[in-house]
Amino acid sequence: MHARYNGVFLNVVAFLAVAGASGVVQASDPTEAAFNPDRTVAIRVDGEPAGTGSWLDANTVVTASHFFLNVRDREHVQVEVVWRGERYQATLRNAENPAYIDASVLDIDGGGTNPVWRGAPLALCEDALQAGQPVRVGLRNEQGIATLLRSYGSPDEMVMYQDRASSTAITAFLKPGDSGASVYDEAKGCMVGLVSLRQKVADDWAEVYTTKVVSISNLIKFLNEEGSSNPRDNKRQSN
Repeated sequence: MHARYNGVFLNVVAFLAVAGASGVVQASDPTEAAFNPDRTVAIRVDGEPAGTGSWLDANTVVTASHFFLNVRDREHVQVEVVWRGERYQATLRNAENPAYIDASVLDIDGGGTNPVWRGAPLALCEDALQAGQPVRVGLRNEQGIATLLRSYGSPDEMVMYQDRASSTAITAFLKPGDSGASVYDEAKGCMVGLVSLRQKVADDWAEVYTTKVVSISNLIKFLNEEGSSNPRDNKRQSN
């Protein structure tokens, strides 16, 4: 059993900002609709920009957990999630130790039968991120506008498991505040990872960085262990 921030219930205030009345963005390409940029939320902790997250389902947000690592008073910390100009109270259901899996889940309080996110549940990929694989990263800029940044699986951060190689980073150089963003398989539209921390790689000539991601297998493990939204039902089969 790994350490979790159990027993901590944080009052979370969610602000939501992006134009449009429907929870589903219309797109001519069905893959574009699958990684709907409107799904992305911005997160603030104690009044300061902290990171990014995504709607997992109607009243649940998935994001990184390292935002809460150095919070002095977790019982009274105020968290804001920015999406569509609306404010919601929410609770930090669980946050994994970021040294193990950098992931956490927020529940919107009082959601119940009144869903906030009315789009499809977040589809989770079956296959791990590969080096050179085209991906999109769901972000929000300083004005709260949703964007999709193109990137690729990094060949500099590879792991081998059961004779299968996969990447644990993307090539994009992301700014502080982008942690917790969803990484989507560009071909299938499903989520293939979660942005974690930027990591500096030693280099004799220049500063080189990679952006670490939580693998989809670790994210599904975390979601299954803490009981979020039947994540296995959200997995998208590989072609």
